[in-house]
Amino acid sequence: MKPMAQVNMIPFIDVMLVMLCIILTTATFVAQGKIPIDLPQAKSTEVSQADEHTEIVINKVGEYFVNDKPIDESELIALIGDLEMEEKIRLKVDSDTEFKHFVLVIDEIKAAGLENLAIVTEKK
Repeated sequence: MKPMAQVNMIPFIDVMLVMLCIILTTATFVAQGKIPIDLPQAKSTEVSQADEHTEIVINKVGEYFVNDKPIDESELIALIGDLEMEEKIRLKVDSDTEFKHFVLVIDEIKAAGLENLAIVTEKK
């Protein structure tokens, strides 16, 4: 009588635990914003719904990002001009950014006739 072959489950469980650790670690980094900015604080903030929108980010050195992709100033101006009138825009500006970058984006949004703008801040 031959002994029955058995599958050793210990290595399989080890691999699954390592995979779980990797997934949990990467999920933590994905949940955080990709572009590190220090948002200004405000007493009166509203929680907005997580719906479809275009997100414009200006970091502390004045670099522009649209939906987490780097973009230069001329491309940003062209992109704002091409947005639909109903497009929702969320503007995130680092609190240490020079004011001229904020004004440039606001001016371009106003010139394009876009009115659905939310400026993102942190509640005090």
